[in-house]
Amino acid sequence: TDLDSGDNARIRYSIVPPGVLHVHPDTGAITTAIVLDHEKKAEHDFIITATDHGSPAKSSTMNLKLVVKDTNDNAPQFSEKIYTFGTFENQPENTEIGTLAAYDADSAPYNVITYSLDQTFSDSAVFEIDSRTGKLVCRKMLDREMKAKYHLKVLASNEGYYLTGSTNVTIHVADKNDNPPNVTFPTDKNHTIQISTLTPVGSSIAQIE
Repeated sequence: TDLDSGDNARIRYSIVPPGVLHVHPDTGAITTAIVLDHEKKAEHDFIITATDHGSPAKSSTMNLKLVVKDTNDNAPQFSEKIYTFGTFENQPENTEIGTLAAYDADSAPYNVITYSLDQTFSDSAVFEIDSRTGKLVCRKMLDREMKAKYHLKVLASNEGYYLTGSTNVTIHVADKNDNPPNVTFPTDKNHTIQISTLTPVGSSIAQIE
């Protein structure tokens, strides 16, 4: 407002720094000049100047703070594109395999992450992941002789929202010396070797298998 009259009371508006907001010079209406991103910058500070058309012109300034509120526009991202873990066979149930970590660039409450296994992968039935911590455990004892490698897909989602990130996990099962040698010859049913009395000394007459 300006208590003068005529051009002495007619006001024009300006804003610094320019580029983020635009102020209409006659009405003072403030509009955005760019798409705002909370993750890039959550607060902006400006100086608004009101200048009359008098001669000489008089002006006043006021500070303006713009707070950009967050929206859930970022999906969770895992710290690794691919995870590779190893474990020994014959470990007890609920043995920890490893821990996965994801982050969300959004602010609360949009950054609360829930972990889960993609059930379309058949190997997911063998493992379990803690929905809060991302700790991966084995639900049963593994046998390397039966299967030496497992493949999983782990999901990270916003709880209550619907943006999801994912990563692939490979689990290698290392061997333990849990099998004795198995003699296939000679056996109880096949233990006889027939040779001629003319067989020379040092001849190969059989092979233990």
